[in-house]
Amino acid sequence: MSMSVSVLKETVTINGYPMYYERRGTGSHYLLLIPGALGTGVTNFSNQHSGFDLTKFTLISVDLVGYGKSRPAKRRSHRHYWFDAECCHILMREKLQKDHYSILGFSDGGRVGLILGATYPKEITKIVAVGCSCYVTPEEKSALQKIRDISSWSPESRAESEDIYGKELQTIWNAFLDAYFEYTDIFKKEIPNITCPVFVLHGEYDSIVFVEHAHYFKNTLADVKLYVHTKGPHYFHIKYYEIFNKMVQEFLLQ
Repeated sequence: MSMSVSVLKETVTINGYPMYYERRGTGSHYLLLIPGALGTGVTNFSNQHSGFDLTKFTLISVDLVGYGKSRPAKRRSHRHYWFDAECCHILMREKLQKDHYSILGFSDGGRVGLILGATYPKEITKIVAVGCSCYVTPEEKSALQKIRDISSWSPESRAESEDIYGKELQTIWNAFLDAYFEYTDIFKKEIPNITCPVFVLHGEYDSIVFVEHAHYFKNTLADVKLYVHTKGPHYFHIKYYEIFNKMVQEFLLQ
């Protein structure tokens, strides 16, 4: 476990947009960490920043364009997952000069990571996809609609997001939901193009992205390992970070 580590913090311009990232570690295995909707590298992956072996990994944690410190910029609504994937790949290939790298993506970030794997199969080494899906069910849309009003959020979740977005939080959340609800099939047809090893992890009690998606990936990805945490919620990589960190590092270093 890392005790004290220097952190490089930088904002670069990609496709005309600001993109903030943080770099930790000196390891030869480069790992791109992609957060979920409205999330940031810090809010979604702080337990990985402190828990991964940074002599073996170099962690690149991004804030997707329009989120976190990758602002001011308005999120794109049309094919935004593909836009995010392109921006991430430009960061890794052109800005950081990495020909090969692995990905750890949570929720929306898992979707972006899998799209990267489908689009650049020769350059992505391994993918860890946490609490994500390649399609959206009507039941999931209904569940999200019930929490559209941020006053329905837990005080802790709302305070964390308001610290980042302030009075813009409701507007940004509405924009995400409106774009997300346009999808039914997000990228099912791209699944056969993902050839690298993928570790799919999901919480059995995920109320945002239902666990059925983990089993769908198990049945459709070419090279896949599945772990379902029997007590896990959507953010189980945060709540149960010790077992998560152990399993994910072992998978990536195999």
